[in-house]
Amino acid sequence: GNRVVLAEIDGPIVTIGVDKVKVRRARIAAVDDLSAAPAHWPGTLDLRDCTALRALPEGLKVGDNLDLAGCTALTALPEGLTVGGNLDLTGCSALRALPKGLTVGSTLDLRGCSALRALPKDLKVEGEIYGRP
Repeated sequence: GNRVVLAEIDGPIVTIGVDKVKVRRARIAAVDDLSAAPAHWPGTLDLRDCTALRALPEGLKVGDNLDLAGCTALTALPEGLTVGGNLDLTGCSALRALPKGLTVGSTLDLRGCSALRALPKDLKVEGEIYGRP
């Protein structure tokens, strides 16, 4: 498709398209380290299996899907995180809490989030929640 290679990090390719950023199996510390991941992203942000990922940009708003499945070092999400589509947190075993003001426009998947004990009272999810703590 319409993608440009931004960087090669420990082997995996980081690509950006018109409406999608995909970074898989990269050993990055934080999304802030990539110029391809602004705080406001109109499409999909796919960071699946970025096992060193510890933090996301403050004020992150993703217009479509946010895939963080397998991000095993992620302990927290930024307050006020807004995801227009699905939020996949499958296997985020270090995630201890969901942030205040979290809004998900479709499905929230929490399966395998073994450190997560409760959901915030102001959580807004338009679709299903899988793997409730």
